[in-house]
Amino acid sequence: MQVSKKILIVDDDAGVRNSLARILRGRGHLVEVAENGEAGVEQGELFHPDVLLVDIRMPGIDGIETHRRLLARFPHLVGISMTAYASSEKTKEAMEGGALSVLAKPLNIDSLMELMQSL
Repeated sequence: MQVSKKILIVDDDAGVRNSLARILRGRGHLVEVAENGEAGVEQGELFHPDVLLVDIRMPGIDGIETHRRLLARFPHLVGISMTAYASSEKTKEAMEGGALSVLAKPLNIDSLMELMQSL
């Protein structure tokens, strides 16, 4: 049996946010969502997530900065970045910022679930 994780999803696309939340809750995880980086940092402070699923490109503070801020507060946090723009520069920046993985959108849910199980 998989141990549930506390997962924070930060994405400015409501469809992505809500779909991922529904799937992950269905797998027994505790999930909170935020619509942008600022809200993600605030929600993270309250929720204390184990895993951060964050879109790289968002208005305001981007996903890379969101992850940096939360990682400074929660060193155990596992960050997984998501992007529809497979820019090698942003991917490299996310990985250097501590992301475990950078997933391309649209997400392959099976790959995401395998990654979640490995944590």
